[in-house]
Amino acid sequence: MSDEKEKPKVGYKNPPIETRFQPGQSGNPSGRKKKKLPTTMEEARLAVLFKPISFIKGGKRVTMSRGEAVYEKAVVQALNGDVSAMKLCITPAKCSPKAEARTADLEMTESDEAIIERFKAELLASSGYDGGCHD
Repeated sequence: MSDEKEKPKVGYKNPPIETRFQPGQSGNPSGRKKKKLPTTMEEARLAVLFKPISFIKGGKRVTMSRGEAVYEKAVVQALNGDVSAMKLCITPAKCSPKAEARTADLEMTESDEAIIERFKAELLASSGYDGGCHD
């Protein structure tokens, strides 16, 4: 019998001991980053609204955010006379920080305000609202 230690077998599924991962050491230390979950309902809402959606419109494939698709649908319904869709279209909505940054330098002109006032008047006339309180 020899006093030498038997060397472990090296080969398929048996790498040399010197090159094996040490206990507690990951094979990919940097690894894939964990997905950041939304911490507020507003972050969750924006994440859903800004997710892209793809559909066929007029025979062509169109890609836009879900929020844009919903708003476009509301505009079409408003043009067809849906009063609740009209209210949705003229009510100011909170934008994402990205959208607010893009529109921060835009200013409303007098003609823009006149168009909005005319649209509101038409909306109120078509809904039968006379502006008074009904008790």
